[in-house]
Amino acid sequence: MTEPPNDDGSDIADARSAEGAGAGGAGPWNRADQLLLAGLLVVAGVVLMPKLGDRCLWQDEAECALVARGVLRTGLPMAWDGRLLATQAYGAELTDSLLWAWTPWAMHYLAAAGMAVFGQTSFGARVPFALLGCVSIGLTYVVARRLIRDRWAACLSAVLLITSVQYLLLMRQCRYYAIVPVAALLAIWGYADLSRRRGIVALVAGMVLLFHANYVTCACVGLGLVGHAVLWGRNRRTWIRLGVAVAATGALTLPWFFAMGIHHVLAASRDVGYQRESIGHGLFKMLFVMNQFVCPWVVAVGLIVIAVRGRVRVGGAYGLVACMAVPVMVLVPVFLWAGPRYLVHMLPLGSIVVAAALREVYLRNDAAGNFGAIVAGVTNLLPAVSCALFPGSVGAGRLDGDHVTGLAAIWQGTLKSEWAGYVNELRQPFVGPNEAITRCLNEHGEPNDVVHAVYGTLPIMFHTNRRCAGVLKVSSRDRPGWDQLPDYLFDPNAADWLIIRPAWQPLEGYDAMVRRWRERARRTGRRPVAHNLQVGDIGWGNRPLLRYHYFQSPGPSRTRNITAIHMQPPGGRRPTRTAVTRPAPRKHTGHRP
Repeated sequence: MTEPPNDDGSDIADARSAEGAGAGGAGPWNRADQLLLAGLLVVAGVVLMPKLGDRCLWQDEAECALVARGVLRTGLPMAWDGRLLATQAYGAELTDSLLWAWTPWAMHYLAAAGMAVFGQTSFGARVPFALLGCVSIGLTYVVARRLIRDRWAACLSAVLLITSVQYLLLMRQCRYYAIVPVAALLAIWGYADLSRRRGIVALVAGMVLLFHANYVTCACVGLGLVGHAVLWGRNRRTWIRLGVAVAATGALTLPWFFAMGIHHVLAASRDVGYQRESIGHGLFKMLFVMNQFVCPWVVAVGLIVIAVRGRVRVGGAYGLVACMAVPVMVLVPVFLWAGPRYLVHMLPLGSIVVAAALREVYLRNDAAGNFGAIVAGVTNLLPAVSCALFPGSVGAGRLDGDHVTGLAAIWQGTLKSEWAGYVNELRQPFVGPNEAITRCLNEHGEPNDVVHAVYGTLPIMFHTNRRCAGVLKVSSRDRPGWDQLPDYLFDPNAADWLIIRPAWQPLEGYDAMVRRWRERARRTGRRPVAHNLQVGDIGWGNRPLLRYHYFQSPGPSRTRNITAIHMQPPGGRRPTRTAVTRPAPRKHTGHRP
């Protein structure tokens, strides 16, 4: 609910009168808000819930779902079930007891809940996250209404979020992405209402949930809220309540932090050899990520100008979101990578800032405000204007092709063309690498077959229940108890199937690998049979980033089709399709339809 500003100075909402705003909707929460919220939730369900089970889980999603199976089986996120081992980093994500330790556990328990109700399928794994995505859109309206105290702006903030295809893709993933904005918005709502007991409860609940969703995001949100409190001088009583919330959050998270040993996670990233961008490069890219997906620079600059002229209250919603953005800009490039996946909690906050800025326009000229809302909702012109100021070579070079610069940015930003692809995704079936590979294995393989693939082992495990070979290094046997694990986990040559994916080249190259398999077949009397899957390889399947996401099936390729080679025992039946397409060595990075 929305109440008048508190008389203790702790309220951070922009409580300026909206007289002259017409249908702006200032004032307390009423039935109109309830109807708007219900309508927004319905629309969110319409755009988020369809065809959640149409696509196979991609590598990261399957990792979450396989560990969630461990939750269903043992109550704990165990990565090993006696047949399948969920790992992408040669076991570096696991404790010696094979307990998952790489990322927090909230997503695993949420996925387990979905699969317990709807079955161990793509739909069952994704549906709880999509439902949380709907909740996040409703919470965006509630928080915007609380901070801005304007119904028009609150509704616009939720609508802008709904029109963000990038946000919708993230919300449809079996990953922590949907948990983060819900937890962050809950914490912000509690912070804004900290003078009441329910505010303390909401703040603590949001921060604890955020901690168990993503450690770095939790740190960013916590630092942002404390920074806002420091800069805008909340009174002594509120500081005491904030201290109580901080102490309660620490008591509910720090024991977990030390028990799970976050140092193990940091050490694991070094062992695996993950390469991060330089901090300077990451910060530069983060500026463009914030411009495209959070708050366009043109909006931020405009707000700064009118703030200097004393036309807006800096310490309200604008100051809060600015404080939230600073830790993200600093910490994400250091500990993660520049990209919308790692600042998903900022997307609802960005929509609130843009809506509040358009409200400033609306209060002065309602026609201009409505026109600006349409531009923000159906085009990408606001972020494109800033990108157009940079030469086209910046996007292709320093930004690694993740963002378009130069005049091409204006052309691309004319309309949100990604919506055409998204609608197609909701209407048409999809057949990509994961779908083709798992279908082939289910049709032509045996339940006890062992599969080796350079990439994509986790979707194979989840959708076919086939064991995968070579997911651990031989040196992993030195870890306590791991010498008792089956040999095929350490030996890729123990596989019955070899999946040739041109987008993912092994160090020795597929030519050498195929020659080794043919020699093995000659020695053992087995017969290698190749299945050309008639599907061109792509980088990551259902990866939820606009640049890499395929909204429609990639179809066959003349040089990049995926091939599955089956080492059939003597007398095994020959499949009807045996054509082999030699893969090209170039790595395919996907495209944006």
